[in-house]
Amino acid sequence: VAKMDRREMMGRVVTVAPAAGNSGTHGGSGPDRGREDDRRGPGSKRGFRVELTGLPEAYTWRDLKDLLRIGDLAITYANVSRPGIGVGDYESFEDRERAVRELDGKRVEGCTVRMKILVRAARSSAGCLHVCVRAFV
Repeated sequence: VAKMDRREMMGRVVTVAPAAGNSGTHGGSGPDRGREDDRRGPGSKRGFRVELTGLPEAYTWRDLKDLLRIGDLAITYANVSRPGIGVGDYESFEDRERAVRELDGKRVEGCTVRMKILVRAARSSAGCLHVCVRAFV
């Protein structure tokens, strides 16, 4: 932030500051330093991930995050990967299990939402990353 503050870009002086209520470091150093906590990408190593299908096609990541937030459940990431399909991460295994129980099969704006638990797996001996899916039917 300090390096970019008051620099000239495209003929204008730019002011850069951390977001309100944010120190700008998100708790330390390393590869995740400076990323928004609730917008971590698919390579995130934290969180308990679910995939949702059957979402209304106009859904945004904010709509999805609101849907995933049931009561006091902690959502750490939400993204709509393409129309009708999204992913979300919960902070704990228990939060994810509760969300699946309460949201799988729920009708949202005339659409039936289905949830799958995505379980991260280690790389195979050939170096390929495999993701296991546990579907609820």
